[in-house]
Amino acid sequence: MMMRFLLLLTSCLLALPAWAGDDLLAALGERSRQIQSLHGQFEQQKTIAVLPTPLDSNGRFTVEQGQFVVWELLQPVQQTIRLSPAGITLETDGKAEQIGASMPKNGAETVTRIFMAVISGQWQTLRDHFAIEATGDTGKWQLTLTPRSPALASYIRQITIRGGEFTEYLAIAETNGDNTSIRLVTDKVVRSPQ
Repeated sequence: MMMRFLLLLTSCLLALPAWAGDDLLAALGERSRQIQSLHGQFEQQKTIAVLPTPLDSNGRFTVEQGQFVVWELLQPVQQTIRLSPAGITLETDGKAEQIGASMPKNGAETVTRIFMAVISGQWQTLRDHFAIEATGDTGKWQLTLTPRSPALASYIRQITIRGGEFTEYLAIAETNGDNTSIRLVTDKVVRSPQ
C-alpha cells in the first residue's frame, strides 16, 4: 500500500512541471489577448554556418494582433516585410513583391502563421506546430519550441523565446547550422478595451 502511494506521489511530482508550463502558457496567452498592438525596435544577428562573421541588422516592428506584423529593417539596408493572413510582402526601394509565391499555398500560410504567432504571443497557434516547454513565471519566462512535423523539423531545430511583460528575445536554431537571435524592445503598447 505504501509503495503504491509513493509511486502515485512520484508520478504526480514528475507531472507538475508540465502542469506549471500549461498554466504559464495560459497566463501568457491571456495577457497577449489583452494587447491590441505593439510597437518597438529590434536588433537581429544572423550567424550563417559558412561565414566567418555574423550579419547584424536592426529596425522597427509593429504588431497588430491577429491582423499583421510589419518588420521594418533600417540597417544595413532598408526593407519592409509585412506578414498578414494574406501572405508575406517584401518592399524594397518602393517596390513590393509577394514572398512565398513559389511555395505551395499552405506552406506560405504556415510560415506566416508561425512567425506572426511567435512575434505576437499566440501560443495556441504555436502549439499546433511545436511541442512547447514553458519555464519561469509571467514576470520572467522562457519557451522552448521543438517542431512537431518532420517537414518543419527539416528546417528548424529549435526556437527559444524569452520575455517578461512582452517577448524580449527570440532565437532560431536551424538544422543547417545557421542561427538567428533577435532582441526586441517594446516602446508602445495599445491594450484592447476591457
